[in-house]
Amino acid sequence: MKRTIAVGFVFLLALAAAASAARKDDFEFAQGLVEFKYYDLAQEQFEAIIRDTSRSNEDRANGELGLALLKKAKVLDIRNDPKQNPDDILKGFEDAEAGFTQFLSSYPTHPRQTDAKFEIGIMLQSKGSFLSDQKEKDPGRAEEFRKKAEDAYDSATDLFKGAADSMEKKLEDLDPESDRFRDLDWDARRARFFEAATHYNKGQLYTPGGAERQGTMERAIEKLTKFVWENEENILGGYAYFYLGLACQDLEQPDEAMEWFSTAFGYPVPDPKTDTGNYLKWSDLYLQAYWKLFEYCDQLGVKDGRDFRDEAAKKAVEMLQRLPDVLSRNYGHRALLAYARILKNMGDAKGALERATEISTKAESLMSTETWAPGTNYLANALINEIISEHGGSLSLPPDVLMKAALGRKTSREWNDAVRSFQQVIAAAEGDAQLKQFTIPSWMQIGDCYLRAEKYLEAYYAFDHIEATFRKIDEAEAGNAAYYRYRAATGQFAVTQDPWFEELKKKARSRFAEQYPKHPKSIDLQYFEGADYIDDADTARGSGAEKVAEFYKLAMERLAGVQKTSILHEKALARIGEVLFKTEDYRKALSTFDSVRKFIDNPENVTTDPERKANRQQSLAICTYYSAMCHSRMKEPSKVLDILKGFEKTYADENTRSWFPLVALARVLALVELKKLEEGEQEALRMRSEYAEWSGTASALYAVGNAFRRAADEAPDKADRGPIWQAALKKAADYMAEYMKSKERVTAEEWETIGGWYYLLKEWALAELALTKALEIYNQRLDAIAGETPEKKEIVKKEDGISVMLSEIYISQGKFADAKNVFERLLIPDAGARARVMEILKMSEFPQAVLEELMKKIRAVPSIMYGLAQAYLKLMQQEDMVRGMTLIKILLKVDRSRMYTADWWKWQLLLHEIWLNYGMAFRDPQALKNVVEQYKSFSSLGVLKNSGLEKEFAAVNEKAQTELRNLGR
Repeated sequence: MKRTIAVGFVFLLALAAAASAARKDDFEFAQGLVEFKYYDLAQEQFEAIIRDTSRSNEDRANGELGLALLKKAKVLDIRNDPKQNPDDILKGFEDAEAGFTQFLSSYPTHPRQTDAKFEIGIMLQSKGSFLSDQKEKDPGRAEEFRKKAEDAYDSATDLFKGAADSMEKKLEDLDPESDRFRDLDWDARRARFFEAATHYNKGQLYTPGGAERQGTMERAIEKLTKFVWENEENILGGYAYFYLGLACQDLEQPDEAMEWFSTAFGYPVPDPKTDTGNYLKWSDLYLQAYWKLFEYCDQLGVKDGRDFRDEAAKKAVEMLQRLPDVLSRNYGHRALLAYARILKNMGDAKGALERATEISTKAESLMSTETWAPGTNYLANALINEIISEHGGSLSLPPDVLMKAALGRKTSREWNDAVRSFQQVIAAAEGDAQLKQFTIPSWMQIGDCYLRAEKYLEAYYAFDHIEATFRKIDEAEAGNAAYYRYRAATGQFAVTQDPWFEELKKKARSRFAEQYPKHPKSIDLQYFEGADYIDDADTARGSGAEKVAEFYKLAMERLAGVQKTSILHEKALARIGEVLFKTEDYRKALSTFDSVRKFIDNPENVTTDPERKANRQQSLAICTYYSAMCHSRMKEPSKVLDILKGFEKTYADENTRSWFPLVALARVLALVELKKLEEGEQEALRMRSEYAEWSGTASALYAVGNAFRRAADEAPDKADRGPIWQAALKKAADYMAEYMKSKERVTAEEWETIGGWYYLLKEWALAELALTKALEIYNQRLDAIAGETPEKKEIVKKEDGISVMLSEIYISQGKFADAKNVFERLLIPDAGARARVMEILKMSEFPQAVLEELMKKIRAVPSIMYGLAQAYLKLMQQEDMVRGMTLIKILLKVDRSRMYTADWWKWQLLLHEIWLNYGMAFRDPQALKNVVEQYKSFSSLGVLKNSGLEKEFAAVNEKAQTELRNLGR
């Protein structure tokens, strides 16, 4: 039967082809859906096979295998995505593995048993590779990942061995000349190869030079060597030689590595005209081997008097003779780049430069047809730049080579160095004939470098020079320069907001419009004017609604005028949708975004213009983000998540990457609204890792913090302040703290909030710090308010609440004197009256007139009076303890409405504790008798059982009676 086998490591992709033929049934159709990533449809198809009772058990079992294959495809699709949670990826591997294992155990005689073993083995290799990568990324879990990776590789080895054993046994009963024998024999050999190669992959887990790595690599060499004895004449043997070279390289055995690599490309080259398939397979193998050999020899350099680079250079000549079309082949450009680097490092700057230039020129010609060409062009130009930087003084460099070097620097984002390199191109280009080829393009590149470096003024003058100097020579490029001059002026104004640059921007815009009315970008100008007005509206939000509305109106007018022929037409429509969103017309905005998508999807509007394609991608990014935001404002968070799913993968272009932080924040807010706290938290943590400097990251952390605070309020163990409540509140406080660190100015309310959370968590030091800061800011506000105003009363009320918390914090930390000082100041704000009040409070009894005088001078706030009494109790000073008794008596006497309330009983208990401690400390029987007599009174009335503090009162009473007996009373 035909099967699709996907290889989990890059060098074996060529070996992942199907092996035998089968009818095109529903299973094959569903596999095709998986291949094209229609995962939901594939799942429906496989499940339909399982449910179809008219099918045989064998066919229905295919559906079970299909679901496992689907899970495997999905996890391999995300395993290299850095934005995915590693534990989610690992779970995906485990789910797929469980599906395969279930199939193998449930259907031991199924014809696809061998297929399943191949699939799970290959997937386990990928799992091992993934875990090996994670081991390096997360040192804290390195041992866990290493063990799991070992298990994955060992399981893969066992599966491949089992599959090979099974197939080799079946071969004994088949005719060696039959097609079935040949197919099965090939699969058995592949299984043996994978078994051997897995040992090499496992070896990558261990520390280089360590005993574990060496032992595993030696085992790989043993297996691979045995394999090549039986497979010397086929492509599998070639790859086995290649892996032997890698293993010996890993063991630092250069002679053996060189020999194996050389053997890998030692076979005759198939004729590309008569045997194209084998030519492509073998040439890919050769070029991989050459590439690795060249890199390895360059790394070795000269060792023990032997120049490995010279040997590699000779092999390169052989490569070029054997494969003249090397640059057009997969891996060929890598091999040739490695060869050019060898020449550079050997001091052959001229030869290296010739090779690198050849690679660059070839890659440029293949930009539109080969996916590897842009990257190769970048690498080749970067190498040219290196060669010229190191050896330029000894070389005669024509403008075309200098241009490539300059582009190499530019693509490396070395803007200033790139400008200097383009200036060298200008200096080298001579005569009018080279103006269009090198001089004008170099000036344009200089302007672009300045733009990308956000040096807008320098960019302005560079483009101004082009427009003024070369207009008669190249009208089109002069028009481009005039257009980008306007863009540079726009950037400078955006940075400085200087009216002078605003005027410069207007002049640049009008000059372009007047002098180049037929220029292709003249239509685009309306787009940028509209975009400017959107920015103006956003900036004017604090200046009144009318001004904002006027800017949005102007923006809509300009954007609506961008014609279909403009490369910015779709982007203009998307920005119109953005304006509709910002003016809260969400339904119309969504309709606009939908029209943009329909325009782009219309076959009549297909474009090959790379710039328009890039603009379309940006337009779709705008539409996607603001569509999600419309649903966010419409309180539809599930739709937000659906729309933004896979945004980063879909819009991975450099020009749309700026949306990623905004998208991440939108996800966090939607997840929080849906109460998916763990997912929201993970997304916020990813933002903290990837977008640490962006202000919206703090907003995400703030949202997550508040969500955990709400979760704490709803926790089932909130009343008991149990572990669920504590965990939620702790996260809330920590995320709020992180948010506050990002702010230049933290408000008193924010300090009070987080201080209260830490207070509840009994993290006293953090609570004290936050609440003290809150008090400082509130006190500054009070000083600035004249007279008794509602605002002042509200601040005083807040300070009282903070003081109560500080009281418990100080007392819990044993800072009783600090508690006393804070509360005395709050109790009697008038410093002049404080000494007089302190004297009055030492009186154990005082007439009503004195009490009234006292009440005028103190802030009779129960929380403050109670907190100060607590501090007095803990300080155990005789006069202070009397003051504490007095404060509690006042509370009990003044506010009779609270009698038998929870607060009243709390005050009574504190009074009993002060009496008890006073009696014990100063051997005062009357204080102890007060406790006993009051307890008897409460008991006789039968009110203690409703206090909620019956046990506490009883304990104080028992201690008082014991102490009275000790005193002989």
